[in-house]
Amino acid sequence: MSYEKKLSKEKILIISHNSLSSTANNGKTLHSIFDCFPSDAIAQLYFQTEIPDSYKFNLFFRITDLDIIKNFFKLNFDFGGKTYNLNSNEPRDVYGKHSTIIRHFKKLSSIKNLIREFIYSLKIYDGERLNVWIDDFKPTAIFVLGGESRFLFDIALKLSIKKNIPLHIFFTDDYIFNTRTSRFNVLNKLFFNKVKESVLNAKSCFCISDKMAVKYKSEFSRDFYILNNAVDFNSNRLTKVSLQDSQIKFIYAGGLTLGRDRALVDLCKLIGSVGLMDDSFDFQIIICSANCLSLDLMTELKSIVGVNIIVNGFMSAKEMKGVYNTAHFLLHVESAIPKYKSKTYLSISTKISECLSSKRCLLAFGPPELASMELISTNHVGLFLNSSSSDSVNKQLIYDVVSSQETYCFFVNSGYKYAKEHFSKDVLQNTLLTHL
Repeated sequence: MSYEKKLSKEKILIISHNSLSSTANNGKTLHSIFDCFPSDAIAQLYFQTEIPDSYKFNLFFRITDLDIIKNFFKLNFDFGGKTYNLNSNEPRDVYGKHSTIIRHFKKLSSIKNLIREFIYSLKIYDGERLNVWIDDFKPTAIFVLGGESRFLFDIALKLSIKKNIPLHIFFTDDYIFNTRTSRFNVLNKLFFNKVKESVLNAKSCFCISDKMAVKYKSEFSRDFYILNNAVDFNSNRLTKVSLQDSQIKFIYAGGLTLGRDRALVDLCKLIGSVGLMDDSFDFQIIICSANCLSLDLMTELKSIVGVNIIVNGFMSAKEMKGVYNTAHFLLHVESAIPKYKSKTYLSISTKISECLSSKRCLLAFGPPELASMELISTNHVGLFLNSSSSDSVNKQLIYDVVSSQETYCFFVNSGYKYAKEHFSKDVLQNTLLTHL
């Protein structure tokens, strides 16, 4: 079947923890991959309190932990959740007075997961409202974005079998081999067994990196195809910049979890040190993140000399494009702390594709064995700084790039070429459509 016919005939039910988004990580990756479909051909079942911010799709069904708990204690096992019209003005923190309770509950991670898995095991896929909603949509395929919860795979697999709908699975983060989803070994074993059962019953499987594809293929004895955050090169055009500009700007836009906050502060110190090496340098670092730095790390940032540092909060996609437009370097960091390294070992950050396609130099700082860092260093698509190297070595590497327009342009052009070959919407959407 041609791609055009698939786009006109396929109707995809996406199942994931987070909703489709124009800004946030996995939701953004999903949106970028599926936005080639007509608006009425995509529906999503998701399990967080957030409100979708899709610019195209509007068929959503949300089931939250609070929905499940409330219905469980009412002995009402039709876990109906809520459908959405995206014109709704409902605030993002939709549970208002309950939100503090939910946040405290989420902190009890292992206990929460144990209770959650038990309650979700009570045939959530048999809920009348959910089934009516799915039957009205009439999906031809189920596409599940794998997460750390067994119930997500369980629901997707059972719906696939019950309704005879082909199942497709996409892994962006590794919760199988390098991390433990729970302190309870029995839950880890049940999780792995359910993932394996789902993978073996799926029509096709996708993952986010070559490193992950090799590992998963060796474990599950089947091919995994690469999908990533898809870039529209026609709309991703920024103003040309030069190192001769009066001020050189470094932009960090992304999360500060998994130890990235500490790594970012360390990188800022390196950049500040380079700023002191030459009186002609005028450096500015702008940090844009929905996550907050601790008071200790903020104090460290304020003490850094040689660079002006501005810390902003969350920005919309439109606001971020404006910030990127003035940037010379885009920063990416990963932590070298073992417990965080294990979680990012096989994953490619969703922002890598956007950074490389922006015609800005990507400056990455972290352990070389991580998939994101390996991609950058092996393919020479950005300036890679090994976080275990000495400060003097890394400072010299930064200096060599900020003082040479030729070296800067080499990384910019190399990154752009790689992104066009691997991360363009045409390439990734063709991969998706080929295997649906």
